[in-house]
Amino acid sequence: VLVIGGGDGGVLREIAKHDAVEEVVLCELDEAVIRVSRKYLPTMAVGLDHPKVTVHVGDGFEFMTHNAASFDVIITDSNDAVGPAAVLYQRQYYQLLHSALTKNGIMCSLADSIWSNEPLVRRVLRYLHAEYPSVDLITTYTPEYITGQLCFVIASKSPGMNFSTPQRAIVAEGSCEAKGETAACKYYSPDTHRTCFAHPPFLRQIINECLSGTGEATGDDGA
Repeated sequence: VLVIGGGDGGVLREIAKHDAVEEVVLCELDEAVIRVSRKYLPTMAVGLDHPKVTVHVGDGFEFMTHNAASFDVIITDSNDAVGPAAVLYQRQYYQLLHSALTKNGIMCSLADSIWSNEPLVRRVLRYLHAEYPSVDLITTYTPEYITGQLCFVIASKSPGMNFSTPQRAIVAEGSCEAKGETAACKYYSPDTHRTCFAHPPFLRQIINECLSGTGEATGDDGA
């Protein structure tokens, strides 16, 4: 698994809970994020010290440009599409992710909020539709974000992927299990998984338009 961004360690903490994960590589642009998170967010930063994790400090786009490894999963835990993080929302970046994924690999990236930045959501969906045979949109509650909700795009090189169907079964409260692996899950469950893809009609229409090439164009960053 590769994580671009995510220097607070929270994504790493959750990934490392799953026994099927053999190795996690993190590339964080700002060393200060790692340092401050270790000091003030220790329950999140614990993921940075997991034995399966290797941490690189550097630019995520440059890391992908020079990357020669292949990954089963690539997660982009970035800032909003402004400043240094803007490049992580461009078509070229998604092409780099595609090249770095294994045959049936999956990528997931932040896509802002449909309530505050519909043009970006549309653009990113169209970019992914041009590169991947399976694409969908995730929405989830994010209390600390300005709209209280964020979108994520998810895509796979495997055709016909049904992202809304949970691949893991909850066997007991507070734990996840699949093929013998067990991990503590305080939030994730089959129900919360399905709700991430239970979109209101207007949003499902936007998704369908973007994945079919119809609908109104909303701009392009030229990447």
